This record gives sequence, structure tokens and C-alpha cells, in this order.
Amino acid sequence: FGVLYDAQIAYLETRPGVYGNMSGRFDSSTQMAITAMGPLCAGSVMSYSLWFSTDQPDEMILVHFGPSWGNGDKFNMMTLTIDNGTLKLYANKSSILEVQTSSKLNDATFHHVAISMPHQSSLLSELRVFVDGLAAQILVEYDIPLFFVPFGKLSLGGL
Repeated sequence: FGVLYDAQIAYLETRPGVYGNMSGRFDSSTQMAITAMGPLCAGSVMSYSLWFSTDQPDEMILVHFGPSWGNGDKFNMMTLTIDNGTLKLYANKSSILEVQTSSKLNDATFHHVAISMPHQSSLLSELRVFVDGLAAQILVEYDIPLFFVPFGKLSLGGL
């Protein structure tokens, strides 16, 4: 949350970070999208990690990457949500990875999540998920190979 990289931000409160200089506090009115992404090549391996804290029971987006221009059925997206304390990763509308943890993650404390794609065209079930530094068990509904396009939008937070 320092120098902007083509990000559109509204109603975001900044605070000292858990790691690094700044963190963002998202609420129901916060909006953030990054429209210039790169460099990605078609079929690239994608991984990310983030810190989050919430006490909300409703499903909300933590981070989303998806193709632009309505190509959602042809290419994968990578949308991480939290739904009543359970992390879910959507590759498309019907391919969902659910993260199994020993406790709910909507406990108003900070948690770290990392998702790693081990190789190009990994199956959704091959993704490695870590929560608070520990490898997490996953359940996958409709396993598919992942393919990401070199264009799209990244957004953080949202209902």
C-alpha cells in the first residue's frame, strides 16, 4: 500500500502492517482493483500469499484474478474467498477447492495464507495451500487443469 501500481482504490484505510510498512483495512464499502498486470505469459504458473483478518460470517473475496472481457468460461480464474471461516478457491463457477483447517479463520486475528501452483497446467487438486505456515488439507469439487491468460484483473477484498 505504498506507491500505487495502476490501482483504483476507494474507501481503504491504511494501518501499520503485520510485515512491511502498511496494511489495508477493508470494510463493506472498500474497493480496490489493479488493472495493469504483468508480466504473465499464457499458461504461467501462479502463486500468491496474503495476510488477512476478519470476523464476518458472509462469503467475501480476499483476492481475485480473472480474465477481462467476459472470457470466464474459456479460461480459469483464481478467486480466494472466505465463507463462514472456511477458505475456498474458485478456478471457475463449478471447480472449487475448499481448505480444511482445524478451526474457523474468521476469528478477528491475522492469518497468513499461501497458495502455490507447482507447475504449468497443474490440476486444481495439485495446488499447495498453507495456512499460518502449515500445509492444509484440501477438498476439490470438479478437478480441472489450470490455465491462466496473460491479461486480466486483480482485485482485493469485496463481498
